[in-house]
Amino acid sequence: MQGNSDGPLAGLDKHEFINLVTYRKSGAEVPTPVWFKVVGDHIYVQTFNGAGKVKRIAHTPHVTIWPSDARGGPLGPRFEATARVLTDSAEQDVAEAIIQGKYGNKRTIFYQQIGLDRSHRTYLEITPNIS
Repeated sequence: MQGNSDGPLAGLDKHEFINLVTYRKSGAEVPTPVWFKVVGDHIYVQTFNGAGKVKRIAHTPHVTIWPSDARGGPLGPRFEATARVLTDSAEQDVAEAIIQGKYGNKRTIFYQQIGLDRSHRTYLEITPNIS
């Protein structure tokens, strides 16, 4: 991982949210707007341990994303993608640093307000299917 935003996804990084759509075993879509950071051809997202999206990615790594507003309203094109949970602590540290670098104090204050420390966070790497 690097801390830059070069490549075909660089335009996404100007947005504050992407809508991350995960899929239930039934195939039903579950959209969730999330904070994110683009690095090269990957997108990094942080969520919470035990979140439904983590469980859904475990059985169906296929996801769909698009730039969105805070409520998930589309602000750009959809991308089909593959997601994976980062389990390596070094990868998690880098993901934390780059996401924090994008959102800064806004993110820090949010987590302080809800009382959620780093031990309760899960990091995802999303690789869009782009040609």
